Amino acid sequence: MERIEPKREKCPPRVLQVIDEELAKLQLLEASPSEFSVTHNYLDWLTALPWGECRFVYMKFHSYYYC
Repeated sequence: MERIEPKREKCPPRVLQVIDEELAKLQLLEASPSEFSVTHNYLDWLTALPWGECRFVYMKFHSYYYC
């Protein structure tokens, strides 16, 4: 939860709602089932994303033709 606190103001409300729901679910799960790992990894990704930070990345794509 400490990872999301600095970004809480920048997170969309729906994302905060999902994070709260997943944290509640995580507290009810035992540490051994695979669902615990899935939920933990999902929360890890949600809190690692740079919410509210916009960057312009220019990428030049080339057309490739496969025969």
